[in-house]
Amino acid sequence: TFRDAPAGWRLRDRLLFAASNPGELDEVREIAGVSANGRTFSLSRPLRFDHNSPSEAQAAVPVGNITRNIVFRSMQADRLADRAHIMIATRESADIRGAAFQRLGRTSALKAHSLPGRNADGEEVAGDNPIGRYAVHFHIVSGLSRDDPPSRFAGNVIVDSPKYGLVNHGAYVIAEDNVTLGVKGAHFFAENGSEIGAFRRNLAVYSRGSSDTIRAREDGVADFGHGGHGFWSQSPALTIEDNYAFHHSGAAYVVFAAATEMADGRQNVTFRGESRIQNLLAANLAPEVRAKLTGEFAPPTVVPFHFARNVGANSDRGLEVWNTNIIAEHDLPSTIEDSVFWGLGSAGIAMTYAVNTIVRDTTLIGADPVGCEGTCEGSIGVTTEGRTRNLDMENVRIAKFSTGVRLPMRGLTRIANSSFDNKYNLLYYKTQQPGRKTVLDGNTFAAHRAGGEDYHFLGGPLFHGDVSMLFETAPIIVNDPRFPGQSLFLEQQLPDAIPLADTDIPEFKGKTARQIYEEYGLAVGGVLAPDKVATAPGIGAHFGVGGRSAEMLDEKEMRERLDAAAQAGTGDLSYSSDHEEGYGVDCCNIHRVVQAEDGETGGWKVETVRDGSGAPRSRLTYIDAAPPAFKIDPRISLRIHPDDVKYGYVIEGRLIDENEEQTVRKVFENFVIADDGDLHLDFEYPDRSGNLFRQAFTVAVDPAAPKRGPDILRDLRASIVASGEPGQP
Repeated sequence: TFRDAPAGWRLRDRLLFAASNPGELDEVREIAGVSANGRTFSLSRPLRFDHNSPSEAQAAVPVGNITRNIVFRSMQADRLADRAHIMIATRESADIRGAAFQRLGRTSALKAHSLPGRNADGEEVAGDNPIGRYAVHFHIVSGLSRDDPPSRFAGNVIVDSPKYGLVNHGAYVIAEDNVTLGVKGAHFFAENGSEIGAFRRNLAVYSRGSSDTIRAREDGVADFGHGGHGFWSQSPALTIEDNYAFHHSGAAYVVFAAATEMADGRQNVTFRGESRIQNLLAANLAPEVRAKLTGEFAPPTVVPFHFARNVGANSDRGLEVWNTNIIAEHDLPSTIEDSVFWGLGSAGIAMTYAVNTIVRDTTLIGADPVGCEGTCEGSIGVTTEGRTRNLDMENVRIAKFSTGVRLPMRGLTRIANSSFDNKYNLLYYKTQQPGRKTVLDGNTFAAHRAGGEDYHFLGGPLFHGDVSMLFETAPIIVNDPRFPGQSLFLEQQLPDAIPLADTDIPEFKGKTARQIYEEYGLAVGGVLAPDKVATAPGIGAHFGVGGRSAEMLDEKEMRERLDAAAQAGTGDLSYSSDHEEGYGVDCCNIHRVVQAEDGETGGWKVETVRDGSGAPRSRLTYIDAAPPAFKIDPRISLRIHPDDVKYGYVIEGRLIDENEEQTVRKVFENFVIADDGDLHLDFEYPDRSGNLFRQAFTVAVDPAAPKRGPDILRDLRASIVASGEPGQP
């Protein structure tokens, strides 16, 4: 029985009931009877499952009608290569309504798509899993303009597609009120980062996914959205609102702000050489965004997104966010609001490389946490990874996860007026960048079961071994009615604690926090705790009055700034810093890591001066005296077919510096075969301080080597079945 009578539903129409909770199955039933008022329907046979939401979610679960009187379907569907696919490749708008698209599409999500190329005879070939053969595909190479009327895809049904359902590729498409079922990769997909339009009021049910990680196919072919998702958008300019996504093996929704394009015979992601791909036409963006940008085009990584009133459940994650605002010079935030997620495996909202994000009026419900002890994070309501910073959360409810929020390790974080009922509610790791500030204001916490904590502080490894970050000023301002007017302090801030018990820095070894502060003016988090602190069951931190350092903002001033920013709607969530990490020589607090001069030994150097009052002030500098080592990836064979020389070659492996490792890569192009018939490649790569690793690699030009065509990174997507020397994977 429905509140309002569905329009046009008839006897024998097939209805879809989504598996909205773990353990349920999606069910399809025919309409066997309709009441006189059109509001009550009887089914051909009873349902096995309830298909509702838990009481904590307070969300409705829709029913989808998947019967249409116009049907497009493949004549031969058992073999993918025989399937039909539909492509709309014109700038003139298309309007498609009320149709069903069944068993269409011949690109598979189960392996990486192949790019077009030429074989040894010069013939153009599509490869064994050609890109672009999707069920319904709006494919616009160029000329996208908001001044043109949009294409519309409304009230349609897509059932059984091997990779994507509806694809917006570089177009202006508004997709509304559609129902999709059994799409293996991503049901609704925006492909290259330049798209505009909307995914609105759609129902996406069940995707099996590829079982590959979210970025497993990024390099070389830019294959995304294969992991089993309801909605995936490379473009943050595309609106996602009022949708439903149930029963997905990956995240129900993904915003992955990165450009993809075809260039020089292969597909690049995010970068063209050293420059970021700018494929979003500024004129197509919202006025407030356009006003903040310069130039005709912009990369997706500078454009905020809007995500509102969406529902997702029975999936690994609710919403996954990547790369948003990561290099933006403006302070416009991305917004996630009025959304509900439940029955999630690993996370409610997962943010990786997300900058300036507001989350408000949203509910996240996981499964009861089990088997997570000590430092285990387990399932997480909101997890923040990579360079994520500047997060403002207001009126967010998070329950039934192992961890409520993994607080960002950099930037300004504000979590206010939110409620928590998890094993560890707020998880705080060591600071990773200067300028970190955390404000926890007016939140409420349910009573804990055994072993839980509201404020759970974890040490974790130092970021790239940077001891100096321990002493950066990182205020934690807490307004908790259980200890009014008092601040939280870490164990390492207590005067009698030994914060660097295992250090090899002689100035600090074996000394208490009080001794380090008195002798060097340094304290963990920039402040020493007062002599008298208290603890309480379930809180998980020390709290007390005092301990303020001269560098910390006054608590009242900080709260006033944040309240004013929140009322303005954008949040004072940006800060400029010269310390943000990048890659190579730009990485990781470069002002603290320097090359050794002649005769200088490596290690930490402590420089201390005293101000006019005699108080000590110290600076830590790391002297890097040794070049890094390099371990080539065992999947690289150091052999190349003569026909592939024109495409280039890649050397990739692990750069090892001071016991820290990172994956590095160098692409070689425009070289010629040497007189001895081989390729000789001079590989060099810097560590954080500029010390270079150098090695010459010889690549044998061998007609017996397998052909890889323009996909120079194909070998690196293979699994490593055993370690070994190059040529012996």
